[in-house]
Amino acid sequence: MEITNEQLIKLFELAGMEYDEIYMSSEFISKALIEIERKLNFFELGPSSKQRVQTKVLIADDLELSLYQLTKLFNKIGINPLVARNINEANDLLKKHTFDYIFADIYLPDADDGFKLIKTLINYKNKQNKNLKIVAISGSHDKQIIAKALELGADKFIVKSKDWHSHILNFLGETIERNQQEIFSKTHGNNNAVYYTVYNMASTYAINELMKDINLSILSKYNEILLDLSKVFLFDKENVNIFVDIFKLCSQNNIKCSIVNPSEVITNALNFAYLNDVIPIINK
Repeated sequence: MEITNEQLIKLFELAGMEYDEIYMSSEFISKALIEIERKLNFFELGPSSKQRVQTKVLIADDLELSLYQLTKLFNKIGINPLVARNINEANDLLKKHTFDYIFADIYLPDADDGFKLIKTLINYKNKQNKNLKIVAISGSHDKQIIAKALELGADKFIVKSKDWHSHILNFLGETIERNQQEIFSKTHGNNNAVYYTVYNMASTYAINELMKDINLSILSKYNEILLDLSKVFLFDKENVNIFVDIFKLCSQNNIKCSIVNPSEVITNALNFAYLNDVIPIINK
């Protein structure tokens, strides 16, 4: 199968590697494919059926690799998305389902097609589904393209760059239903222990707010900090170092720290970073 220059550029963008036509070879292409496979491997195992997030997502994209990558990402956090490969398929699904999020590629295959779909989605949102979140996605960094999509009414524009899946998870974490404005609750137990039940670690904001309060607990000289993570269903492995930071701070202040009942996404993230045998874990 012949690969076009545009497809090669897209391939290297998804791999997070720099594309250089002059030095291109089959070896560099293989490295890019290996890097993409490594990224996708993180998405192979998803939450159990008990942990499924009741969020309905539509992906409209004509690039099979993007559809595959996004589907794996959403499966990982408990979402089973529907996919459309053109405007007509997207419109048909819109008539049959009520979505919480629609991720629409601008080039379907041309920018005019993507903008036409965005206009349709905005009209649908205004008339039938005001809670719908519309996210425009594209491999293009063109500022005019981005500005136009946002002017039409898209809630977010995400460029298919090296860390685009992290941006998607952050956006979901900041906006997803089930009252995730509540990031955590805190109770005080026996033996001067503080017990956190954490609900949201999907966004940078949520993680920072949790970290601020844990710092306060450390300064308050509790003997033990327990983090119940059984209700965390959205988490990006790139943020796994927060657990290292918490554990180090507690150790430096002679405070016992444990993770309680980690959800599957947390367990997978800890395993990915080889922290499962480093940080104390309590499974009740």
